Amino acid sequence: MAIKEEIEVSRSTRHPKIAGNFFESLVLYVMSKNGFECALIDHTGIDLLAKNPHTNELMGISVKGRTRNSGEKAGRVKIDNCNSHFEKIKDACTSFGDAVPYLAIVTDAKGVITGVVVPLSHIIDNYPPGGTNLNWGMDSKSLSIYYDDPNIKVFNYSSGNNKWWQ
Repeated sequence: MAIKEEIEVSRSTRHPKIAGNFFESLVLYVMSKNGFECALIDHTGIDLLAKNPHTNELMGISVKGRTRNSGEKAGRVKIDNCNSHFEKIKDACTSFGDAVPYLAIVTDAKGVITGVVVPLSHIIDNYPPGGTNLNWGMDSKSLSIYYDDPNIKVFNYSSGNNKWWQ
């Protein structure tokens, strides 16, 4: 019996909303599994609040993610009008007792879900946008750089279906 390794991606009309909720919950899960006290919140600018058990830092996290078609590489995640978005993250963090602003960026591509969690200040200082948009690389070359950067945390999960309707 042959196992079909990849299924054709056929997204529902609500897929962007569902994927966004999933990515937020996945980051929440990864953090909780690693001892962070954290909560999903609905606030302009940030999606999660987390208390880092290693540093005691309160983190305000904005989650951004993208899904790709079967066989497509992760590529990049584009954040439009990033300076405006960065200000919203910072403002929300101030509202929650001076939480430290973070971005979590997640991609689902080629059977692997990959995410990074990085302080917003580190992005601005070391990976600044090349204009009004941030194009955050999630390809293998970019990830190898992030693995070597102590300020960026990376996680991976395998995805896919062994037996499905197709």
